Amino acid sequence: LNGSASNVEVDSTLKGAIVDLPIPARKSATESMPLKIERRVTAPDRDMIAASYGRLGRLVIDRRLSDSGAVAERALLSLGTMTGEPERRGLSVRGEVDAVDFDGWLVLKDQLGTDADELPLSGLDVSVGMLDVFGRGFSDLHVSATRAGSDWQFDLRGREVAGTGRWQAAAPGRPGGRLTARLQRFMTPEPAALANPTPSAKLENGVTSPWPAIDIVADSFTAKGHELGKLQLLAQPSDTDWRIESVTLTNDDGKLEATGWWHSGRRSQQTELDAKLDVRDAGGYLARFGLPDAISGASAQLHGQVAWAGSPQDFDYPSLNGKFNIDTGPGHFIKLDPGMGKLLGVLSLQSLKRRLSFDYKDVFGEGFAFDELTGDVRIQDGVMKSDNLKITGPAARISISGEADIARETQNLKIHVLPTLSSGLSLGAAALMFANPIVGAAIGAGSLLAQKALSDPFEQMFASDYVVSGAWSDPQVERTKRVQTAEPVDGLRR
Repeated sequence: LNGSASNVEVDSTLKGAIVDLPIPARKSATESMPLKIERRVTAPDRDMIAASYGRLGRLVIDRRLSDSGAVAERALLSLGTMTGEPERRGLSVRGEVDAVDFDGWLVLKDQLGTDADELPLSGLDVSVGMLDVFGRGFSDLHVSATRAGSDWQFDLRGREVAGTGRWQAAAPGRPGGRLTARLQRFMTPEPAALANPTPSAKLENGVTSPWPAIDIVADSFTAKGHELGKLQLLAQPSDTDWRIESVTLTNDDGKLEATGWWHSGRRSQQTELDAKLDVRDAGGYLARFGLPDAISGASAQLHGQVAWAGSPQDFDYPSLNGKFNIDTGPGHFIKLDPGMGKLLGVLSLQSLKRRLSFDYKDVFGEGFAFDELTGDVRIQDGVMKSDNLKITGPAARISISGEADIARETQNLKIHVLPTLSSGLSLGAAALMFANPIVGAAIGAGSLLAQKALSDPFEQMFASDYVVSGAWSDPQVERTKRVQTAEPVDGLRR
């Protein structure tokens, strides 16, 4: 007390006290956090409350006094070394802070309710070293925002994001509000990086999600260092879950469309998607995901359903389940290392070529050209299984059945290779075609008809079966005895 009961100053180290608030305000009992609170009467009907909390910042509140009590009219929260006095109505926040657990503050706000808002937030101009939001960490982020009624207009500039947006307040049908963003660029941030996330930020079963509906468009979307094109995302909260109304990823090489659910309120989160992929150039599309020398050309269509444990950003191979079908146009598997190309190393048959190239030099060459690749694939706990995967090319027809473990990068496959030796005229018939087109055509056609009538005996003669097992990076290839199934034609038995 400084000589008057009207002016008060309180100091404390808060040693031994626990402050159970989200970062950056949280404090353990063993930590010291200097707290200083002052009250000064500035006029007969006004006073000023100032509170500083360690190096975090200083809050100054300008109040109007009356017989019925005190009403806060203006306030300024200065973070870091920033100082100043409140100048406009409402609460303004400005300055710099090392880290903020936005998820924690959002949940705390929901738990406290939305009663009378005596001092609404009116402006924001803050630089944050690490902002944890929706389970992700945004680094070196500058946020400026202004309030328009109950909504907010904001600008974001940081390492992972740049653009503008709008936050609409809670309303019937959107209890968590709505976030709309139009971004020049968006890079998928790493998982939340704060050392001690706020326990209260984790939703319990049956608690309605405080997260907003979202409408995001990013002209340039980057994930794990790969630029993937334009992202469009619409999602709505539903109790403790998020309903993914639409997600679209578009680039010059293809388009991915999906709908689904993010079950975020369970003890173990789960994502479910129904997806369709339409690729104009599989080679270019795979290059965007870090496989620049996997395939040349080839259009492709994939459609299926997948689910995994975790959020949409946390794709988890061991828990992956679902099914999909694939149908491609002509292309060429390029020479690649199975360890780099993952499962593409199996499909491109490089393992066979490396060990058995003396059998099929003309078939494989440098890679393998194909006219189409078709099949249905089932996925159970990260293991892909198929019994009808077929690769048809000008040099061979290949059938693949078995399974491949995506997480462990192992395989157990049966591969049947049938060289296409009789798909055209023989060399002799071709030579005769030049010498005598009529005779050449007759002999060639007769030879082709005979071969087809005999179930392509020349092809069957050179057909082979293999078992491919072991790691994708070091496949073990074993040639097996082929069971002859074609029956000889009557009259042509030995």
